[in-house]
Amino acid sequence: KQSNLKEKGKKRKRKMKNLRGADFFRKIGGDLAQKTLVGGVTSIVAITIMTLLFFSELGNYASPELEKKVMVDSDHSANELLQVSLNVTMTRMPCELLSLDQQDEVGHHRMDITGSLAKVPLDKDGKRIGRTVNMRPAADELTKAIDAGEQCRMEGYFFVNKVPGNFHISFHARRDSIAAIEKNAPTYIQKLNLSHELHHLFFGTK
Repeated sequence: KQSNLKEKGKKRKRKMKNLRGADFFRKIGGDLAQKTLVGGVTSIVAITIMTLLFFSELGNYASPELEKKVMVDSDHSANELLQVSLNVTMTRMPCELLSLDQQDEVGHHRMDITGSLAKVPLDKDGKRIGRTVNMRPAADELTKAIDAGEQCRMEGYFFVNKVPGNFHISFHARRDSIAAIEKNAPTYIQKLNLSHELHHLFFGTK
């Protein structure tokens, strides 16, 4: 039995020796290693960089970035639209120069919204004139309306998408008419502004 144990022990030692012989990362004895200034500086720099990287990654993990996305279904139904009711009088602009524009964060931009929104010409006292709005007026027609102190009431309702955005009254859709006034009667531009009286503004249906 003892001879068998010794034989097994020798075989085990031979196997360990063979495993050590396959070691590609052999250690050098302490008496053969030499410490240098360059090696010390390199070690400190490496440790510093690893420490900074560790805390940087830890900070990124502890405080993740929040990414905001707005997604709107392109197939809009009536339930996805918001009705806006408006009644406003523009006291220093004839109707031919005004438009209601709407834009939102998903890229929709509409100019001169009409449909259920009507433009009603008023005289300087705020009474209905009883004429239709000419969408392609001549410059002399516009100067006459400005001289007469015509006002414009915009009343009715329109729909906007249920996303962040805005609507505004301007003369962007009437640039040609503004350019005609600037060319033929430039002094009349000074008489125009977007002064207004807001009578009613309501979001949704009653």
